[in-house]
Amino acid sequence: ETSPSLKMRNPKRKTSHGTFSAATMKTAVQEVLEDDSSLRVVASKSGIAHQTLARYVKKQKEHPNDEVRMVPNYSVRKIFTSDQEKSLADYVVKCSKMFYGLSKDDVRKLAFQMATINRLKIPEQWKNTEKAGIDWAYGFMKRNPQLSLRTPEGCSLARAIAFNRHNVEMFFNLLEKVLVRGQGFVQGTRIYNLDETSTTTNAKTQQKVIAERGTKQVSSVTSGEKGTLVTTCVIIAADGNCLPPVMVFPRRNFKSWMLNQAPPGTLGLAAPSGWMNCELFVETMKHFIKFSGSSIDNPSLMIYDNHESHLSIEVLDLAKDNGVTILTIPPHCSSKLQPLDVGVFKPFNVAYDHAVKSWLCRHPGERLSIYNVAECVGSAFNTAMTRSTIANAFRKCGIHPYNRGIFTDTDFLPSQVTDRPVPDDQPSPSCEPPTPQPMSKNPSEAQAGTSASTSTDHDDNRLFQNSAASTFELQPHLQHGVGYQEELGNPTSFVGPEDFHGFPKRVSSVGKRQTRKRGKSMIATDTPNKKEIEAKAQLKNKKVQSKKRNGAKRKLFEESSGEDEDPPTFANHSDDHNQTEGTHETDHSNSAS
Repeated sequence: ETSPSLKMRNPKRKTSHGTFSAATMKTAVQEVLEDDSSLRVVASKSGIAHQTLARYVKKQKEHPNDEVRMVPNYSVRKIFTSDQEKSLADYVVKCSKMFYGLSKDDVRKLAFQMATINRLKIPEQWKNTEKAGIDWAYGFMKRNPQLSLRTPEGCSLARAIAFNRHNVEMFFNLLEKVLVRGQGFVQGTRIYNLDETSTTTNAKTQQKVIAERGTKQVSSVTSGEKGTLVTTCVIIAADGNCLPPVMVFPRRNFKSWMLNQAPPGTLGLAAPSGWMNCELFVETMKHFIKFSGSSIDNPSLMIYDNHESHLSIEVLDLAKDNGVTILTIPPHCSSKLQPLDVGVFKPFNVAYDHAVKSWLCRHPGERLSIYNVAECVGSAFNTAMTRSTIANAFRKCGIHPYNRGIFTDTDFLPSQVTDRPVPDDQPSPSCEPPTPQPMSKNPSEAQAGTSASTSTDHDDNRLFQNSAASTFELQPHLQHGVGYQEELGNPTSFVGPEDFHGFPKRVSSVGKRQTRKRGKSMIATDTPNKKEIEAKAQLKNKKVQSKKRNGAKRKLFEESSGEDEDPPTFANHSDDHNQTEGTHETDHSNSAS
């Protein structure tokens, strides 16, 4: 989009006229009026034109009791005042923090709406295009330096709404409950975090290289079109230590030479898919118990996500028998509550990519196979797994040192999209206060995994419209025609963007069918939770066995029914017809005998 004033957005000053400050002019005026100094002498000493100084001296004499502006007013008329623009900027920032950010074109449409609703005088071009001009947009960004044009990263809806105050409070309640069970838990020496990451034969990211300017395409060699997955399971402690990792290779049988130059003590496993599964995680838990020295007398706390491979009955029995308490993270909250995801995997993956690139440079023309992955993992461990990195990751999650207030209201803004208002039939504060109940007693709230909002404002129930579907269309009672110059004027009160546009809000999902029960944070090794997991596993096994039996019956029925089918008959030729009749007669005679 080209603007007529494109060249005047950033004009270059060619003269020094009017560059004096207000303090310099005020001092010069006082010297002339109070000290009876010569006007030309003071002007020469201050670096101000004597005609300019004479004008301000005259202005001060005419208004001795008023505050006189001591600098020229070179600013042009603005559509919005500073406070009005600040409200628009605050609205844009909050939408961005809720993960529903506005593009530059959306902000221009929103500015046009705000000016129209408040009946402000706007240029004719705004009315023709129904959005603010591009020059206003550049000026708005310049006057609000806290804003910048950014490319957002994708975040799944489940992750955005799952990290809410209810789920986080439930996790910290369970963590607080567990920390009092052992002295090492409070000190952080017996708190561990476990998670898997993918270490493929191809680097996930490419380093920038220096190439010839103007080259359209700069390439870098890789081991293949798609890398082969080798899963690396990392275990870290809150005191900054790191246990030997576990590596799962995509093979049926594991060979010891697959761990060439791996970190000392690394456990090697094999699975056809290269993924961690229930059987392999039992071996992983034995590996953890061995290197952590966990026992009934020396208990430990293991924190990880609630993937089904981590919560098999064999793993829970093994952990409980060896003094390992398992605390699971709420679903879709690992990016905020899991230390490995928060502060360790990023530097580890960067170091691993550098190791892969270095290996390819040392072996030109060769492919990096899964048997060389252990060498790159060993190099990345030495670089990334430092005590300060690991300790800071636990600190950022509020796990150690224990800090349940580590997350602020800004961190929970994305989950406000699904917050529900308190029902109107709730007793008012003037009535007798209800008996306090734990948060988990409310099944609808626990299943939804969202915190109830205390706001009942009508604007909070307004749906946020995005630009894909007529984003910024004015409501009928807020629309104005193009020729409404006679209606211009300041309204009684300013209408901000949150008043007429609202914030993102999902339509109430009360009454909708839940496809399955949502996961939650829990102490998996405690008896009630362990029995619940065992019951789910038994029910799942029954369903699997039932499907197998039904499948076997169906297959047997199909085979038996296929044997009784009659051979095809051919009625086009008489010979074939006679032969068929003879065959039928023979069959009947055989059946009769």
